[in-house]
Amino acid sequence: MTHTESSETRTYRGSCHCGGIEVEADLNIFHPETPFGAPMRCNCTFCRRRGAVTMLIGPSAFRLLKNETEARYQPKPEIGAYMFCGTCGVHVYATGSMDQLGGDFVTVNLDVFEDVPRDQITVAVLDGRDESWGVVGSGPMLG
Repeated sequence: MTHTESSETRTYRGSCHCGGIEVEADLNIFHPETPFGAPMRCNCTFCRRRGAVTMLIGPSAFRLLKNETEARYQPKPEIGAYMFCGTCGVHVYATGSMDQLGGDFVTVNLDVFEDVPRDQITVAVLDGRDESWGVVGSGPMLG
């Protein structure tokens, strides 16, 4: 069975580059539970610069396993916070709450997981720049 045929949720484990932050997430990359749960990029000014492909999941599907070096950035505190490694600078995850996205959420950076099938993933682009949160494009994950 190839990854694209799988409809199962599986657990991915990953970390920042230096290993100061380790996470685990239950993801269904190819058949997410909600449209906002698909692999995505946001086109807001911050996310364009951050450059991560993320997935939005419920807080119960995320586990912070190691947190020795976390740094927090909140460009819009009313939405949530981005967690980065304070040593190597890698963005690992974010937490927040938005009614448009179903309430409380965690987003995980798919690039922190080694075994994600990047060549098989299509990424949605969300309109965070205008805060409509609609899908405005899509393309391959690459990498």
